Amino acid sequence: MSFFVLLALVAGVCAALQGPTNAALAARSGLARAILANMALAFALSIGMWAVFRAPPPEPDRGAASPLHYLGGIYGFAIVATSAVAVARLGAASTLTLIVAAQAATALLLDHLGALGLERAPVSAARLLGLALVVAGAWLVQR
Repeated sequence: MSFFVLLALVAGVCAALQGPTNAALAARSGLARAILANMALAFALSIGMWAVFRAPPPEPDRGAASPLHYLGGIYGFAIVATSAVAVARLGAASTLTLIVAAQAATALLLDHLGALGLERAPVSAARLLGLALVVAGAWLVQR
């Protein structure tokens, strides 16, 4: 198993744990406080990681970051806020499979377009079948 596969699996476990954890905190402290606590902890961990690994300054050939490149923080906020609410109503498995289906569909489109600096990977019948299976799995978990 490659290191990057392991990283993806760890991210999947964290994604499965994040919604129920945030929903439980929101039920006890309110959604706004739960989101604030989550983001503050993520910020503190990010500062710690930066302090340890201190990324070198950008190389001239990398170019400047576009304002669009900073939208990840908004996406992170949306994931934390919406999953905390959805998990409380739909359950962890339903919420996570819907998130994965939406991620897979969006990722397929981004790959096809080569958007956001990704290497272009055109949609194929096999990739569409894979997406259909993910969507079917999400539908089955809802039953």
